Amino acid sequence: MATWFAPQWNNEGSLGEGGQGWTFLVRRSDGSDQKRYVLKRLKNKDRLARFEKEIEVLNKLSHPGILKIIETGDSKEAPFFVAEYCERGDLSKAELAARNLLQKLRFYRQICDAVAAAHNANIIHRDLKPQNILVRNDGSIAVGDFGLCLDLNDVLERLTLTSEAVGARHYIAPEFEDGRVSDP
Repeated sequence: MATWFAPQWNNEGSLGEGGQGWTFLVRRSDGSDQKRYVLKRLKNKDRLARFEKEIEVLNKLSHPGILKIIETGDSKEAPFFVAEYCERGDLSKAELAARNLLQKLRFYRQICDAVAAAHNANIIHRDLKPQNILVRNDGSIAVGDFGLCLDLNDVLERLTLTSEAVGARHYIAPEFEDGRVSDP
């Protein structure tokens, strides 16, 4: 991992990495607020178009159940964006077994509302999985990681082929896994 970092943000530690970026816990270096945020930095220049699409889509979607972007940056070193920090982590870390059915259904409803808002804007997420559903301190959710999304408003600008399987291995239809079916 490279050592570059946005000077307006203090790095408080790594939150891990995904397919196209590294994530860091950050605070504003000028001390103007004490909130913590997440900075996502592009790690693979070949994924620049997807990274830019994710930023564009997150800026376009305004819904309480969708991750909020705070700032974007395009330096010579690496493009990045800063988003809200969801303190409780992702849904895969939530202790759902300890929750009653009504609480689980409320989580599900929030996810459905966020996905419906994206669909109403002609955005299809295509990588919806527990790791991309974040939980805030107040228990509300934020759907994030729109890096593989399809914007139906720009179907001529697709970053994937029509028949290309996208998404996490354990969360896509089995017939798409490893491109096994040429005509699903």
